[in-house]
Amino acid sequence: MKQRLPQNSISLIHDSLKDDVVLRAVDISCKQFESRMNVMRFSTTEIYIESVSLLDEIRRQSYDFDFQNVYDNLLCRLRNYDKSNENVDAKLAASVIIVFTAYIIFICNSVNDHYKYWAHNLLKTVPKEADHKNVLKLIASRLPDSQQDKLREYMCSYINQSGKWLSKQVEDIVRYNGMEAELINALMPHFYNDNRLANVIAYIKEIKEANGNPAVTRITVQYIKDQKISNYNNSHKRPLWQILHTHGLYKARIDNWNKAVNV
Repeated sequence: MKQRLPQNSISLIHDSLKDDVVLRAVDISCKQFESRMNVMRFSTTEIYIESVSLLDEIRRQSYDFDFQNVYDNLLCRLRNYDKSNENVDAKLAASVIIVFTAYIIFICNSVNDHYKYWAHNLLKTVPKEADHKNVLKLIASRLPDSQQDKLREYMCSYINQSGKWLSKQVEDIVRYNGMEAELINALMPHFYNDNRLANVIAYIKEIKEANGNPAVTRITVQYIKDQKISNYNNSHKRPLWQILHTHGLYKARIDNWNKAVNV
């Protein structure tokens, strides 16, 4: 994120992604650093936002990424929000963001050896006085082995998915919640609790980009099979059709819809 988000957007992102593996790891491992910031108070959610943004930018650019200036670029931006003496809060936040990002990249080295070099290139930018080795040790110390295993499994799957961007998901949550509030509120009861808002927004994006009614029903069926949309008491039939039809997202009749989503 290029600008610091208002608190209501930060809360919205956290509530939307509270079951996200990476965010949960940040919450558990980085709260200790948030509590040390007496002025800027960069939250764990903001650390997550910055980390996945940095991660995705590295994924896009690979070795063209400007590794050597990453700490300085981040600090220059964060200190705009920091009134602490000598910007100690911004320096701590920048160090934690870079070290955590390096950590979640490094644990993917079994997928491809060059991820190890990405991580090392990031850590080289952290000033010596920040002691990145100790920061890394403190982060790892807060994560139980079971959570580290979940995080590693998730990251090894995610890092090579060229069409998936955690940073874009964050942006969509903020943008779509403002643009599509009525539609989101109507769809929410039809989705299961896990990552409900994030799944609703992803669904809206997909069906808006879909090419025609058959594509909308195919997407819907997949969401039902993935246990994101509920089919309890046939709520995925007329009730869901009514919402999409009212908002102009599915134009065919109810009987076409019922046949297509009969799962």
